[in-house]
This record gives sequence, structure tokens and C-alpha cells, in this order.
Amino acid sequence: MKFINKLKTVLVAGGMAAAMFACTDLEELNVDPNNPSEVPASYLLTSGQKYAMENVWDEWANGRFGLVYSQYWSQQAYPSESRFRYRDSSVNSQWISYFAAGGLKDLKASMDIAMGLLENDAIVGDAKDRASNQYAVAQITRVWLMHLVTDIWGPVPYTEALQGNDVIAPSYDKQEMIYSSLLTELTEAQSKVVATTGVDGDVIYNGNMAKWAKFAQSLKLRIALRMADRDNGVKLAEVVAAGGFIAGNEDNATLVFGSAPHNNPLNEDRKTRADFAASNTMVDLLSDMSDPRMGLYFDPTEASVIAGTPEYIGVIYGLDDNTANNLDISEYSQPSAATLYEKAPGIYISYPEVCFALAEAAQRASNATLAATHYEAGIRASMEFWNGQAGLAGMTRTIAQADIDAYVIAHPYDATNWKTSLGIQKWIALYMQGHQGWIEWRRLDFGVLRSPVAGHDRGNGEIPVRRPYPTDEQTLNLSSYSAGVEVLNTEAGFTGSGEFQGDNLNNPVWWDMTKGTQVAVDSDGNPIP
Repeated sequence: MKFINKLKTVLVAGGMAAAMFACTDLEELNVDPNNPSEVPASYLLTSGQKYAMENVWDEWANGRFGLVYSQYWSQQAYPSESRFRYRDSSVNSQWISYFAAGGLKDLKASMDIAMGLLENDAIVGDAKDRASNQYAVAQITRVWLMHLVTDIWGPVPYTEALQGNDVIAPSYDKQEMIYSSLLTELTEAQSKVVATTGVDGDVIYNGNMAKWAKFAQSLKLRIALRMADRDNGVKLAEVVAAGGFIAGNEDNATLVFGSAPHNNPLNEDRKTRADFAASNTMVDLLSDMSDPRMGLYFDPTEASVIAGTPEYIGVIYGLDDNTANNLDISEYSQPSAATLYEKAPGIYISYPEVCFALAEAAQRASNATLAATHYEAGIRASMEFWNGQAGLAGMTRTIAQADIDAYVIAHPYDATNWKTSLGIQKWIALYMQGHQGWIEWRRLDFGVLRSPVAGHDRGNGEIPVRRPYPTDEQTLNLSSYSAGVEVLNTEAGFTGSGEFQGDNLNNPVWWDMTKGTQVAVDSDGNPIP
């Protein structure tokens, strides 16, 4: 896996750093001018942005976890993961890839260097402004990743995280505190944005600070929406009133991958493996709704194309190993080129998501008319975005404007059942953002997701609402881990004993007020009591 190579680099670099302290003045005779000992903040920013997205979008974190738990994809190989028998090693790897092997680590280092420049009175003018932007961009990206981390696990190291040898056993912070701090961090970042200049090393917006300001405010919207059931929407109303969000697909926060070896990690995986296919959960829903995104999300089955009657069929979610391993993949729909072409972007946050968030905010403020307007805008923006991706991928299938208009008319906003109406459309629009699709299902409880047809290999029969902590934490950071589990229980409102308690798949995080009672459906789409 890519993160292993990066971790080796971290360990080797750590060993070199330790060795340097043992050197004498002879080290002055051994300085390589082509390999500076101090890495520029811009390099660390590029590295942090790239690794953060790669480690979220790859086969392991997105493929075997996000896209499977959200049931966008089913597995033709290793189907036990669709039955929630996660590999302890993959959980350990995901944790390490976020905290140690790039991502959060490099972004913090970029912030530290930028802050040093800001505190240096000798740095003035444009150099000072660019350092301010450097800090802001790294901080916004770091908040994006840290927010995902806490939504996956709940209480996690935050205050004491990434302190190196100063804190080798970081404590776990309450998610409530992390949420508050992330919003504060975004406000700080916004205050440091200097719109009249740019920033070096930014591979998301290429230094366009006006777009970074929109990214920060849109991320505030996402965070405030997640906690709306806990604070009765107070922070959400405040954020919405401030405005300044991503206002079109041209503002989307994405990392556009390049040609190999810098290509989309799922594209790279697909070159040698075909472990995943469309899930019947997704295909059946799109089919029932006559959703024209079907042809942009998936390919018709190979067998049906050969027969001259193209059709879309998803692999049944959560098959037993024997059945899955004997599938003929030509009989099932595969992810389309629009989703897996070489330069297909990784998405931090997008305009369609912002539209649906604003729709929900309006509904919570009892403005169903405004909610319907944003809801429709979200559907249109989603279809337009995927039309664009299909074109970039060289696909001939696109969605005609008349079909977009007809779909919007056929699926109007339902204010009476707004969680289902909004939730389903948002889930469809979040395709390929596996983590976010799963998180929104946990929050809005809109059904759709199915219980694995072959049963659950772990858990109590419920669809997971979090990831267990890595076993490495129990070995290397036991005291903090144990305290973190107690915080998890307390924030969920549990006392005494119960089936949802402890470090398991079914213990909900702080903002999840349903306490693990999300509605699941069986293999026929019927609600499970």
C-alpha cells in the first residue's frame, strides 16, 4: 500500500534525525546543497494536501471501507468486508496514514513554518501575506481531514496529537470539544486569508484565496449541520447567515490527479484488480427512480452490451464468500470511466453538497419553499458535475438538459418527510465520497442501506455507525485508548451496560442522536424492525 512506503520514509527520516544529534562538528563537512535540511512550507503544503486526499480516496479507506459501508459498491472479492468483518490491519493502516504518514503531520508542519514567518518582524509585505495564506490554506485542509477522522471514530487525539516526542501517548478529546475547536480553527484561518495575493504549493485552488474563503465557510456549514441536533441548529443558523459558500461546480474543492504515477489511486488499483462492482442497493434505487446518473456512475453489464440490450445490475450486498467468489463479473455493472479515469478528482467538498446543506438549514428554519429551491439546485448541480466528468473521461453517455428537467419534476422536494427526501438525493449526489455518504446516512436515517444478505460477521446485526479504534492504540497507547472509550460512552449518553457500549461498530458518536437505531432494510428493501 502507498501509505507503507510513506511510513517507511517517515521512519527513515526519523532515524536520520536521531543520528544527526550524535554527530560532531564534522557534520559541517557533509552538507549536501541539493538536499536541504529544512523543507519549505510550500513543499509540505503540497505533500499534506496530496497525501490527505490519497489516503482518503484509495482502495483501502474509500474502496474497502467508505464505498462499501455507504453501499455504493459491493465486493466481488473479500465480501466479508461487506459483512463488516473489517481487517484489524486496515484500521491500523488508516489511522497511521492520517496521523503519521503525511496528511495531518505535513499540514501541521507547514502551519508551524508559516507561523514562524508571521512572527518574524523581518518578514514584511508580500512575503508576510503569502505566509499568512500558507497558514490559512494548511489549516483549512487540516480541519477537513481532522473532521473526517473524528466522524469515523468519535473521540480521538486532537489537542495532544502530532506533538512528536513531546507527547508520545496523546490523550483522546471529546468530539464535542473537537467540533467546537474545528469551527474556531476555521474562523482563525479565514482571518488570515489575504485575497490580494496567493500562496505557493497549493494543488487544490492554485493559490486562489477567494475560493479558499468559500471552502472554509462551506466546511463550517458541513460541521455545523452535523452538530445541529445537539445544539438545536444555533451554530448552523449563524453560519448560514454569514453566507460566502461555494456557489457553483467551478468552486468545488478537489484534488485533480495527474498521469501515472500521480494518477487517481482507485484508477491505479483498477489496472490490476476488479474487487468491486456496483451494489444492488445503489443500482436498484437509481433504477426505481429512473435516475439518469445511472449511466454516468456505472457501465451496463458486459454481457448485456454484447447481447445488444444494455442493462444495469448490481452485486447483491454482503454475499457469502463462496457465492461472491464464483460471480461472473461480466454479468454485473462496473464503476464507469467517469469515476475511475486517470485524472478523476478526489473531492473535499462540492457545490451539490452545499446546496443540500442549505436546503436542510432552510427546512430546519421552517422555510420549505427555500429548502425546495436549494434541493432542486443540488440535483441539477450533481448531474452537471457528472456530465463534466463523463466528458473528461471520454464517455459518450451524458444527461440531456431535458432529462434533468424531467427528473426534477418527477422527484419534487417533500417537506413532510424532509430527512428522507433530502437524505436520499444527497446520498446519490455524494457518490464516490464513500465516507460522506455513510456519515450522512448515520445522521439523517433515511433508510436505503440494506443489511448484508449473508448476515453480519461482526456487530449485533446493525449497520455500523463508527469504526473501532485500531488495535495498535490498545497496544501502544492503552491508557489514553481506555479513557477515550469511556468518553465515547459518555458522549453517547450511555451509563451502565448495554449492547451499543464500548469500542464497537454500533456505539454512536456524540452528534448521532439516534444512538445506533438507524433504519436499515433487508435484501428486498423492506425496513428491518
